[in-house]
Amino acid sequence: MCMKKHLFALFILSVSLFTVKAQSFQLVDTTGGMEVIAQPSYTFWVGNGDASNFMFEITNLTSSPLTVKAKKTVVSNAGGNLITFCIGSLCYGATTTTSGNVTIAANATIPAHGATGTFGLSTDFDAAASSGTAQVIYTIYNVNNNDSVSVIMNYNLTA
Repeated sequence: MCMKKHLFALFILSVSLFTVKAQSFQLVDTTGGMEVIAQPSYTFWVGNGDASNFMFEITNLTSSPLTVKAKKTVVSNAGGNLITFCIGSLCYGATTTTSGNVTIAANATIPAHGATGTFGLSTDFDAAASSGTAQVIYTIYNVNNNDSVSVIMNYNLTA
């Protein structure tokens, strides 16, 4: 009986810790023309010479402006594929891993591709290899605290 009480108390503590850390922003996948909360991971196939582009809105869920950055972590990249990204009003080349600061107004959204030349997060993958895999993690993080959200892109390369 005592063990059950300890497990229950541990469960309540875990749930309360999980709910205390509120997410201050979210990624919304707009790639297919529909707006859905971004998945933690995407896997798809890309042919040699083809390109793949995913577009995400970034929504500030707070009543204060947020300053965020994007970080690109290339876990694997078979065959020298070109991996670039855009956020805010700037695009970053294959060798850049971290963006500059991007401010999102209170309760506002940076559209996936705005008419004013602004981007939420746009991920670009140009396949140069005819086989193998590539994996890239994109993390959007608040520069003022530990709040972040990541999406993993898994590319299967086909001839």
